[in-house]
Amino acid sequence: MDLQRDSYELIFNHGGFFLITLDADLKIASINHDAEHVLELRASEVVGQDFLQLCKDQSLDFPLANFNETKSGQILKDLEFTINHTRPKNIINCRVLPLMAEKQCQQILIVGRNVTKPREYQAQAKHLAIYLQSIIDNIPHFIFWKDRQGYFKGCNKAFALAAKLREPADIIGKKDEDMPWGEHAAAYREDDQVVMDTRDPKLGFEESQTQTDGSVRTMLVSKVPMLEKGARVIGVLGIYTDISDRKCAELELEEAKKNAEVANQAKDEFIRNMQHDIRTPFNGIYGLSVLLAEDETDPEKKAMLDDISISADQLLSYCNMILEFASHAQGEGGAAPREEKCFDVRDLIQKLVVLQRPAAISAGLGIDLFLADDVPRAVIGDNYRVQSVLINLMSNALKFTEKGAVSVSVELAEHSDKNRRVVLRFVVQDTGIGIPKEKQREVFDKFTRLDPSYHGKQKGQGLGLHLVKQFVEEDLGGDIDLESALGEGSKFTIYIPFKLPLSDDMLT
Repeated sequence: MDLQRDSYELIFNHGGFFLITLDADLKIASINHDAEHVLELRASEVVGQDFLQLCKDQSLDFPLANFNETKSGQILKDLEFTINHTRPKNIINCRVLPLMAEKQCQQILIVGRNVTKPREYQAQAKHLAIYLQSIIDNIPHFIFWKDRQGYFKGCNKAFALAAKLREPADIIGKKDEDMPWGEHAAAYREDDQVVMDTRDPKLGFEESQTQTDGSVRTMLVSKVPMLEKGARVIGVLGIYTDISDRKCAELELEEAKKNAEVANQAKDEFIRNMQHDIRTPFNGIYGLSVLLAEDETDPEKKAMLDDISISADQLLSYCNMILEFASHAQGEGGAAPREEKCFDVRDLIQKLVVLQRPAAISAGLGIDLFLADDVPRAVIGDNYRVQSVLINLMSNALKFTEKGAVSVSVELAEHSDKNRRVVLRFVVQDTGIGIPKEKQREVFDKFTRLDPSYHGKQKGQGLGLHLVKQFVEEDLGGDIDLESALGEGSKFTIYIPFKLPLSDDMLT
């Protein structure tokens, strides 16, 4: 009997249950250790007290009617009550049973568990679920998830609206076949199956989706497998964005790009034709006037022929500027290709001065050339752009000089035998009208002519110096500097790097 009693006592105090016995007046007859812990009171403090007053819960409905008629093993009630005096309040889920003696109910036994923590966890889980759903609903994309059989298990608000559902919960249990885009269900299911079978996400692919109004939109879709803790695939999660407007914009942009390319090709072809069609007759006029001037003995006629040849040469120079600017404005596709060839820089300078001398003589100006002895004869670079730069500067100097002279000098600024590289300094200086200091930065801008008060004395397109700066700094990798004062003339200094050939024999 002692062993049995000890066993009952162990079960009563250490069975892991909340145990309280009540008499017919609902006064506490006994409590176990777990009940002491939950009530935060010792047995000596609660035995004999009214249970409802102890719990401060008068709303509990204990089944005391027909107390003496209760049969053995009968469950009186399942209920849940709160211990209000504890912090936090403990919640007890219990079962009320009769304790029988001689076939009569003598006491009530309350057997229960403290479910405070599980209820807190449930409340937290519910709050977290609401929080996560709020986040998902506010993501500006369509989100859904399905089980392995293709049944929807949830979605966000945007997806529910697209499916014409009142709320996201209404999607549960439906399949793609039940949606407005049901005609694409087989394709969607195939994608889902691939993702679940391979466990590999399928990201950033395009799908068509039929809307409730019958229109078809293009979606950018990503799908990933949904895994349990044990890494078992339980479904698929999808997110997509409507990119229909972007696709339309891309198509329009592509069409505009094609049209622009066609227009550019037409402009390139026009410029190429103009370069040939305009330059050819100007060259003919210039050449014929020079030949006629050489054979003409009448001084007056000879002077007129000289003026014709000078005018033709200047007009050709202006046309070259305009055509060069038009080509350069097209970018690398339209501009003349950059050259890297070996040429005689001394000979090039001398020929340019000879070419400008008739214009200088006609204007009553001198034109001087200084070539330093250490300037190499052969260099490697873009002779076409070097020539264009110097022609522009020399033509401008003559145009804006009424008396005095224009001088051209070439000197060696840097020399490196190790790298076979030189930097030449070109200086074009005049005694002309000069440029005010506050206007000197503007002379390199497109279509800029500084002084409208010239009233036609100095004409031009406002292109030359803009191209000079562009050629020197962008194409030739050099620098350009301007020094000028109003009424004292202008001095343009250019530094251009060149490579050196192995020998002068490379000249062609």
